[in-house]
Amino acid sequence: MILTVLQKTVQNSAGVSFVPAFNGMEVPYRDPFAGTSLFGISLSTKVGHIVRAVLESQTFISHHVLNLIFDYYGKPKKIRVDGGASQSLFIIENLVTLSEIEIERSKCVEGSLMGASFLAGLGVGLYNDLNDIKTNVLLENKLSFGKLWIY
Repeated sequence: MILTVLQKTVQNSAGVSFVPAFNGMEVPYRDPFAGTSLFGISLSTKVGHIVRAVLESQTFISHHVLNLIFDYYGKPKKIRVDGGASQSLFIIENLVTLSEIEIERSKCVEGSLMGASFLAGLGVGLYNDLNDIKTNVLLENKLSFGKLWIY
């Protein structure tokens, strides 16, 4: 992934901050008039600093959403993630540290599609119950508390 390569070219975001509000701010802030912003750019800013700021912003947004879920439902011992952002080890490792929770990353990037397939299989008798399905979920790795890479 090109973003991972660029993010590793710098040690930190060098004061660059990114606010991902392309269609206004969504959960947890709900401000439809907010705009996407990039702050802290200077003459010494490199592409890696901007990429790192973008990845950090995704980490913080995810952390805020998780906190809302944890406040409402309680904090589980671990969560399982999938989707495009879950493929960034930088995002997931920092999310683990910020949220203080174990995260399991699925080998399947498209978990919604996989879930629909499993439920269809359950409906036609391919699986006996949900425990049958659980044994078929492939995990890439588990991440536990570690070093925070965001500065």
